[in-house]
Amino acid sequence: MTSMKPSFLQKSLQHPFRKPTRALFLLMLVMSFFLPPWIPSGKAAEKAESGGSTQTRTAAENPVTVKEVSFHIEEAKEGLLLTLNRFYIPETSRIEGNNPRVVLDLHPVILSPQKDYAKIAVNGQYIKQMRSYHDRKKKNLRIVLDMNGSLNYLAQPSFIKSKNLFLLEITEAASKK
Repeated sequence: MTSMKPSFLQKSLQHPFRKPTRALFLLMLVMSFFLPPWIPSGKAAEKAESGGSTQTRTAAENPVTVKEVSFHIEEAKEGLLLTLNRFYIPETSRIEGNNPRVVLDLHPVILSPQKDYAKIAVNGQYIKQMRSYHDRKKKNLRIVLDMNGSLNYLAQPSFIKSKNLFLLEITEAASKK
């Protein structure tokens, strides 16, 4: 004697996930039309990130403009100030050795044409001089701070957003033992 299973039970055993998968897919599709307001859709998120404009700008279309380069020297700290046209934090690196240097790279960048920052003597306790090179074709700006090699120092980058100022502050670091 063989047991007979009803035909609907045989189909559900052969394809146990077929109907729930379809139902789940349809549910997700319908729910995507009714997203809660705190979950923005792709266009709404793009608009929110760009400040209301639905057009996206790549970095190449929106280069940063360096309006001014200046230094401030106090007794216990020295700083490099970059006045920019918008929020931007340069890539910062260091070169150690007998002639230590702090290197800032900005890309894409436009320099104000009335200023020349190729070489500036600082003669501070930590910073000896600043050198820079602007590659107009590639729109790269490299700023190199030649440091005093006999001192330990700490370089701390920060940005004052309300004034579009990038600040690299140099202070004395704890001595190594």
